[in-house]
Amino acid sequence: MAQRHGQIGIAIIAFGIARDNPYIGSAWAVPIATDIAFALGILSLIGSRLPSGARVFLLGLAVVDDLIAIAVIAVLFAGDLKIGWLAVAAL
Repeated sequence: MAQRHGQIGIAIIAFGIARDNPYIGSAWAVPIATDIAFALGILSLIGSRLPSGARVFLLGLAVVDDLIAIAVIAVLFAGDLKIGWLAVAAL
């Protein structure tokens, strides 16, 4: 649940920064997909000082975050979404 709030927060920040930009409607999902890159950069800098459990958790969180971002981009920005194929991929 906290991960979704983090992604929603990033999208709101993107809207706030570029609210006067007419193209924000097609670009707001980009920060959702790239916010974890910052966290992984920090992890690479201080990773050796973190316990291995924390590193595994952060890397797992990065994978889940990217999967959610890909799903958001695929569902909201697809020109011709095939629900059947989406269900097959989910299985």
